[in-house]
This record gives sequence, C-alpha cells and structure tokens, in this order.
Amino acid sequence: MKALLLNLSIILIWTSCTNNKQNPSTANTQGKKKGANVVNVTTSPALSPQKSTAKANATVQFQVSGMVCKMGCGGAIKKELAATGAVEYVDVSFEEDLPAQAIVVYYDAKKTDPVKLTERIEAINDGDFSVVGVRKEPFDAKTLQALMK
Repeated sequence: MKALLLNLSIILIWTSCTNNKQNPSTANTQGKKKGANVVNVTTSPALSPQKSTAKANATVQFQVSGMVCKMGCGGAIKKELAATGAVEYVDVSFEEDLPAQAIVVYYDAKKTDPVKLTERIEAINDGDFSVVGVRKEPFDAKTLQALMK
C-alpha cells in the first residue's frame, strides 16, 4: 500500500508541470516578498532548442495566467518562444500569490510581433496559459546585454 501511494505521489508531482528541470545558471532566487517565493527564469540563445539568430530590437511584457509552478511553466514558455527563431531572450518572473506572472520578451520585430507571441504562449500545453495583459516596452540594448551576462 505504501509503495502504491509513493508511486502515485511521484506520478502526480511529475505530471504537475511539463518541465521541472532547473538550471542553476538561469534561475535566480530573489527571496520572499509578502510571503511568496519570487524566481526569475531567463534564457539565452545557447539554451534554446535551436540556436537563435534573432537580434532583438523590440521588447514586450506579457501578463500570463495559468502558471502553477516556478520552473516547469516558465521553462515551457521559454522553450516555445525560443523555438520561434524570432526571440533572443525571455525573462520570466514568478510570484506564487499573483494571478498572473510577468514575462518580458526581447524579440526581432521583423520576424514576429506581440500578437503572434501571444498566440504561441496560449497554445502551449493545450491552452494551459492565458495572456491577460500585453504592454509594449521601450527596447534597451544595454538592459538586454546586462541580462545576458
């Protein structure tokens, strides 16, 4: 009976997020804020499934609902956006108590736009995520370079 419960627990944990792998070089715990864990998850072309040839010239911030885990959900979004070939860098901030999480995407505006990126995010994991807000941000190459270090 104990073995069955243990196996069920492991399966439940394993299936709760599609990608639970944490790369210490890309996760940056910022501490606690109002009792919630805050984690920044970032990616660079070297971590993308395909090496990105995108050169970012635009920035957009999405507010995404439906994220239930720090690394798996953020990792799934990063992976999907990197696969577009139009995204150079993704910065995901996760705070457990918020209904929506902030995701800042540095992308090539000649290859994609916020509407296409929104559609891509909302298609992940059979529609697990919803974009509830989109805000165009001024592009700052210096900020991007600092994030990529």
